[in-house]
Amino acid sequence: MTAVMIGVDPHKGSHTAVMISPAEEPLGEIRVRASAAQAGKLAEWASAWPERTWAVEWGCSALTDRADSSSCYLLECLFSG
Repeated sequence: MTAVMIGVDPHKGSHTAVMISPAEEPLGEIRVRASAAQAGKLAEWASAWPERTWAVEWGCSALTDRADSSSCYLLECLFSG
């Protein structure tokens, strides 16, 4: 299976994740409500792609603290804009 990149835009009420291929083609999108179950819902959605890198806007510890480093790479990105 091809490696994918998943970008997450976290907000107070919800988080939107978009998955792209190495050719930067969109493969899927999900929006989850910010809650205790958010990380599990995102992980379940992404589970079909075992080789994945998560890019999460810096400062969203509710997501980054739950990252499973054994199955993915995690990048915390500083948003400037």
